[in-house]
Amino acid sequence: MKKHLVPFVFGVGVLILFGCATAKDVQRATDLIRTDNQLTRLLVEVRPKDQEGSATYLIGIATHAQTEAESLEGLRGKQADAIAYYRIAATAYWKSGAPEVVDDLFEATLNGMNLCAELKEGGPDRDCMFLQLVIPFAGLESLANGVNLKDTLGKIDFYDDKDTGSETEMMRNAFGDLEKARALIKKIYQFETDDRLKKHPAMRDYYCTNVEKARNYHIGHTGELIGKVNDYDQRPALQDASPLGITIEQARALNTIGQISEMYMGEPAGELKIDDDRYPKICRP
Repeated sequence: MKKHLVPFVFGVGVLILFGCATAKDVQRATDLIRTDNQLTRLLVEVRPKDQEGSATYLIGIATHAQTEAESLEGLRGKQADAIAYYRIAATAYWKSGAPEVVDDLFEATLNGMNLCAELKEGGPDRDCMFLQLVIPFAGLESLANGVNLKDTLGKIDFYDDKDTGSETEMMRNAFGDLEKARALIKKIYQFETDDRLKKHPAMRDYYCTNVEKARNYHIGHTGELIGKVNDYDQRPALQDASPLGITIEQARALNTIGQISEMYMGEPAGELKIDDDRYPKICRP
C-alpha cells in the first residue's frame, strides 16, 4: 500500500509547486500592471494639483517597484519584469522631485540599464529606452527648477554702472548652468535616429514633447545671455569694471552641440545647432 502512495504524493507535490509558481507569476504580473497604473494616475491626476503632497506617494511607489525589481533581476526569465519595475521606480523617484532620493534615482536607472545591456536585443525596448532618457531629462528638469535664469538674467544691466561685480558673477554662473544644459541636450539628441522611436509612437511623442521643452528652455536663455555679453562688450569702459570672462564666441557656442558630417542624415556639413528646426528629424512633421 505504501508503495502506491509514494508516487501519488510526489505527483501532488509537483502539481502544487507548479501551481504556486503560476499563481505567483500571475500575482506579480498583476502587481506590475497595478503599480504602473498607480504611477500614471499620480502623474496625471494628482501631481499637477498637489506636487508636494504627491511626492510621498511617488516615493512609496518607487521604493516598492525597486524592491520588486531587485527580487526579480537574478531570476531566469524575469529580467524583463525587473526592467519594467526599474523604469517605474526611476520615473517615480524623478517625478517626486525630492532631493533625498537622487541617489536612489541613479541606482534604479543604472541597475535597469545594466539589465538591458545584458539582455541586448531581448530586452523590452520601450522600457530600456526610457531608462536611458531618464537621467538627461531629469537633469534638465532639476536644472530648470533649481536655477531661475529668467529672473537672474533679467536683473542684469551693464549700462547702469551699478553692481557690475555681482552681475559678472551671475553671468558666469548662468553660463556654467547653460553649459550643463547643453551637455544634457546633446545626450538627448543622440536618440533621434533610434529605431525604437519609430516602433513606439507614444515613446516618440514623449521624446519629442520633452525635446521641445528642452530646446525652448535652452534657446531662450542662451539668446538672452548672448545679448548680455554683447551689452557688456558695448558698454562704456569703466576702470573698476570686473572682467566678464565670457567672450561672445563662447556664448554663441552654447547653441552648438556637434558637427554634422556630409553623410549625416543627408544634410550638408556644418555645425549642429540646438535652434536648428531640422533636428531632431524624428520630431519633424
